[in-house]
Amino acid sequence: MKPVSAPPRKIAALPRRRSRAVFLAAAVALALGGCSVLPQRPPPHALSTYRITLPPSTGKTTVDTAVCPPLRVAVPTAAAGFGGPDMRYSEAAGTIAAFAYHRWAAPPARMLGPLLVQTLSDSGLFETVLAADSPAAAPLQLDTQLVTLLQRVDGAQSKVHLIVRSSLSNLQTHRQLAAHRFVIDTPAEAATPEAGVQATDAAIALWNHELVDWFSRANCATWHAPVFCPAGQIATK
Repeated sequence: MKPVSAPPRKIAALPRRRSRAVFLAAAVALALGGCSVLPQRPPPHALSTYRITLPPSTGKTTVDTAVCPPLRVAVPTAAAGFGGPDMRYSEAAGTIAAFAYHRWAAPPARMLGPLLVQTLSDSGLFETVLAADSPAAAPLQLDTQLVTLLQRVDGAQSKVHLIVRSSLSNLQTHRQLAAHRFVIDTPAEAATPEAGVQATDAAIALWNHELVDWFSRANCATWHAPVFCPAGQIATK
């Protein structure tokens, strides 16, 4: 009787299984150790936000006695392209862009309202200066439109370009008494968003000063009367 031979062992498959197990064990060890063969993503860039501010008031008024009737400051509006919180800049005429990691804390036009109330109140020209949400009545209203606010960049130099349109209306007669377009350019120390914010504060302060001067040259006593003036002029009779 011939001896029956045992079937051959499948020893060839063992090394392959063992190498696969070793690879899996190494992968698990790397994962547990916090290592990864994938490229690391850079951390997200921090977003910086800024407010428009005015220099501290000295407490001194422009005149000793108020000569203008009570005034309401309406909520300022903005032209197309400047209604949001983006900080705008321009490197070529006719173009605007937004800084990627720098924003205004609120739309610039919205921040102008409280600054106007502060400046016009400090001027002493008006009997009372009311905010837009005040329940009190006033015969006059100041409307403001932010037409342009951007940082013009030219190489390593830049400046802030500001255009604001202001108009005065008699709420009792529903007539526009006067209107003026303010154009202001203020240099920035560098072509950076931070320098642009400082130049913007300076531009807004200069505009507020020019606005007070615009009012101070008017004959406010006539503003109760139903007089209509063309744009850019103030009633004087």
